[in-house]
Amino acid sequence: MKILAGIVAVMVAAWLQVSWFGHVRPLGVMPNLMLVVIVLFGLWSNATPALAAALGGGFLLDLASGSDFGLRMAFFSVVVLAIIAGRQTGLHADSFITALLVVMAGTVLYNLVVLATLGAPIQAIELSRIGRELVDNLVILGFLVLVRLNLPQRPSNTPQLNKGFNR
Repeated sequence: MKILAGIVAVMVAAWLQVSWFGHVRPLGVMPNLMLVVIVLFGLWSNATPALAAALGGGFLLDLASGSDFGLRMAFFSVVVLAIIAGRQTGLHADSFITALLVVMAGTVLYNLVVLATLGAPIQAIELSRIGRELVDNLVILGFLVLVRLNLPQRPSNTPQLNKGFNR
């Protein structure tokens, strides 16, 4: 069930990013919804589903872009691998601050990688666009974290001891 939910989440994120955010641009820029979803997968799930989401989401966006094929898939994979390595060294994955910092760093780094592929010097207009995309991504992150907090929690599989019953 978790794998199916991941596939659906990545496909919906790719569809929204390409179709809806392509036309409705909050703050005049297209947010990177897939980056936010991939970061949350890296923080909230195991390594295998997180890497599968990064590869699948990047591949879908690369197919839709038509240019610089492989850039998104490679970038999202590196982001997830960095998050997984951080989690193994003690990164607190359930912290909103951690998610906030990783999305901020990912947004800035992704845009710098894209600008580096263009070969033109970075100007103030690009920095302004990165800042507006950063705000969009952080708003989306906050929304997705609130949605997760309001989902009903599944009972754990660990047996509960009946503390009031002694034999």
